[in-house]
Amino acid sequence: MATEDRLRPLVDEMGLPWRRIEGDETGIIEQPHVQKMLADGQLFKMMKVVAAWKKQFDELAISRSFITALEGADIVVTGGLCLTRALCVAEKMGAGFVCLAPGPTVPTSEFPIWALPVPCACLNRWTYNFLFKLLWGQEKKHINEFRTRDLQLAPMRSGPLSIFEQYHFPMIVAASELTCGPKMVVPSDYPSYAVVGGFIFPPEGTFNLEPQLAEFMGGSTDDLSAAPTSSDGRPVVYLGWGSMPAPDPVRMVRLARELCEAANCRAVLVAGWSGLLDPLNTDCAAAVAQAAEGGTVLVVKSTPHDWLLPRCAALVHHCGIGT
Repeated sequence: MATEDRLRPLVDEMGLPWRRIEGDETGIIEQPHVQKMLADGQLFKMMKVVAAWKKQFDELAISRSFITALEGADIVVTGGLCLTRALCVAEKMGAGFVCLAPGPTVPTSEFPIWALPVPCACLNRWTYNFLFKLLWGQEKKHINEFRTRDLQLAPMRSGPLSIFEQYHFPMIVAASELTCGPKMVVPSDYPSYAVVGGFIFPPEGTFNLEPQLAEFMGGSTDDLSAAPTSSDGRPVVYLGWGSMPAPDPVRMVRLARELCEAANCRAVLVAGWSGLLDPLNTDCAAAVAQAAEGGTVLVVKSTPHDWLLPRCAALVHHCGIGT
């Protein structure tokens, strides 16, 4: 796995070898004002702020780090945010190439791309072409400089989407077809190289079940036929966060405690990347400790969901951008 330094702990958690990519062009998502823009759907304003953030990094150095990071690969599997750089290096290496998207971002006439809701269905496919063209316009100059100077490749004229249409590289949508628009089925006009493959989960046995979690769940056995209640009789609720930082972690933890008191339940709050377990946030650490009093709320970083969810009476999830 090749990532920036910020994401290395996630790779280490999965027990995978890690290679470094320079910079941190998406690190700005940690900033509260950018989180608010994303939550409010202020796409164009956010793109301007992100473009300004990127100026602190050497884009050519980031691109060159992809050469080292992908060295020796037979197949390159990439996400959308580093799609163009990875595609260029894979082309130079003669490696296979696969795009892995966390949601249905393949152009279709059945629904618009998530970032650009439009009032008329006739504009659905246009939203994809418009956004991808906008993004290509931001990176075209430095990408083609990288291609000609470092990779000795011809300039790319119209962005990565046209390359997929030309060469039919596999594009895997790592989500359920239930997330594919209002019809909740794979769009009929998806190209043959686009595959809706379902959500991706760590293989069984990747996580070691924390004794603290097992104890919180009442020393639960493998018998899932029993009612999903804890040792003191109160039902257990799953509260899930995800890949986005919480704008107010202390308030989030206190809200979980208040929820449990009002509903007479207990909760496992899975923090993800929300920042609820940030060791430098002493206020949040105090809130987590207070919420845990009386065995009411247990905050964990991550958990084997296939083990935990069947043991819960209800599931509440933030339904973020991946969902």
